[in-house]
Amino acid sequence: MHIPQLRSILLSPEPPPTIRLTAMAALLVLGLSASLPSLSNGFTYDDIPIVRDNARIHEVASPLTYLGQSYWTPGFGNFLYRPVTIQLFALEWAAGGGSPFMFHAVNLALYALVTLAVFGLARLLLPFGAAFAAAALFAVHPVHVEAVANVVGQAELVCALAALGAVMLYLRTRQSGGWTTGTRMSLAGLAVAAALAKEQGFMLPGLLLMAEVTVVQRREAWQPRARAVIEALAPMMVILGMIFIARGLVLGGLGGGAPAMGLQHLGSGRRLLTAAAMTPEWLRLLLWPAHLRAEYSPPEFAASVAFGRKELFGTVMALCGVGAWFAARRAQPVIAFGLGWFVVAILPVSNLVFTTGVIIAERTLFLPSVGAVLAIAALGAAMLARWPTLVIRRAVLAVLAVIVVLGVGRSRSRSRVWRDNLILFSQSIADAPRGYRAYRDYGIALGEEGRLPKAEEVLRRAAALYDRDARVFEELSHAIRRQRSCLDAVPFMQQALAVDSSLTLSRSRLYYCQLKSGQILAARETAARGEALGLPEFTPMRVKADSMLSAAESPPLPPSPRGPHN
Repeated sequence: MHIPQLRSILLSPEPPPTIRLTAMAALLVLGLSASLPSLSNGFTYDDIPIVRDNARIHEVASPLTYLGQSYWTPGFGNFLYRPVTIQLFALEWAAGGGSPFMFHAVNLALYALVTLAVFGLARLLLPFGAAFAAAALFAVHPVHVEAVANVVGQAELVCALAALGAVMLYLRTRQSGGWTTGTRMSLAGLAVAAALAKEQGFMLPGLLLMAEVTVVQRREAWQPRARAVIEALAPMMVILGMIFIARGLVLGGLGGGAPAMGLQHLGSGRRLLTAAAMTPEWLRLLLWPAHLRAEYSPPEFAASVAFGRKELFGTVMALCGVGAWFAARRAQPVIAFGLGWFVVAILPVSNLVFTTGVIIAERTLFLPSVGAVLAIAALGAAMLARWPTLVIRRAVLAVLAVIVVLGVGRSRSRSRVWRDNLILFSQSIADAPRGYRAYRDYGIALGEEGRLPKAEEVLRRAAALYDRDARVFEELSHAIRRQRSCLDAVPFMQQALAVDSSLTLSRSRLYYCQLKSGQILAARETAARGEALGLPEFTPMRVKADSMLSAAESPPLPPSPRGPHN
């Protein structure tokens, strides 16, 4: 193919069907090449409580059953509401007999569909070549590995697929004419699927409004335009409101999950500072994801306490992003749309509005990354339009090819890290040696494998890095007790309770260790404190200790006189 023909195809909004099919096949090959190693992964991390050990999904129930349940099982807290995701897990468990292969195969299939959906959205906004570049970057992006290689990342995949479908439907309808009942209901249905798969789905109206103010090109007065938007969004907003109410009833509140360690009790000012400090890391992960990690935890990543260099850098970057949005809105609307998409999608997991269960998590960047690749591809297309020389085109293609090859290699190597917990957590220590949680999780996994001396060593390192997580001391005391004696473990049980007095397991273990070592009064105080905290299981323990103390304090009865034997 001659260069002029290639240039015509790349810049064309609608190339021949054979070229379109070839491009789609190439995207599927790229996505599968990057993610195929995950098929051999087992259940890791949150897969274990949510899938492997979750009896609720081991038999398929009706959708109404899952609509009345939280995402996490009661033993882990009544947190999150993702009935679509749980329903899919139940179907996959039944189809695969509980094999992790079935779950990973579904994740790969969903990833392929999301990649094609990104391509479809990009083709509505960009020349064919730029659209292909956006989807290719998305297909091989290493930051997606956590969402694809970890089973529970399926929530991200389903949410993104539904959101992309909704945005494409919205754009096509706005470009072609008015709304029908069918298109409005389809849009609302996609919003339901997104919101019931993952919480970021509630941001779909924001994505549609961002599309309206950037890439929807219609010459209308604001009144009819506003009316068209309201017609489209009204059914969706009503249904999303109903889902939000149902969510609150099931979870007994917002149910967003326990705040990540170090983010508890943050006011709005410190949340703003924390979000500013994390902004450079989000952008690094999107633009140069060479260094990935499963954990972003204190003391390396923690809530900001003052306005320092990281916060200043993040604030400057955010202000530059706002300026770029306003500058691009008229001249380069797709760039503005991509920037706006990123902001809207990252907002629920940014800890800016409310604290979440993560400081940063790579899986939460899956939906925001769609905006990033759209903006990058649009920027590249604008550069080629401004400097349309053969040298520039070849340079851009060469850079894209290198990035794609590097992305495939990095994604493949990273996918293997998620094979099992021991591999994941040992690698996490190498990836995040200054974060305590990598040590904590690896120590717990070692303890479950019976490697107690190593577990103790790793957990002591976690405690040295961060002393505000009670579970570190709970697991450390358990490892010491199993190796040596109760008496050696008592100080760590006490430290766990000093951090979190509501820990019933540590309190029970402390009580029995104190009894075993003859510290009956101390055991009585341990049980009484639990009773005072409203934990009824400690009442009989306190009663037992009282009885033992009474028996110890009572003088022995004299022997009964023995009369003559008749």
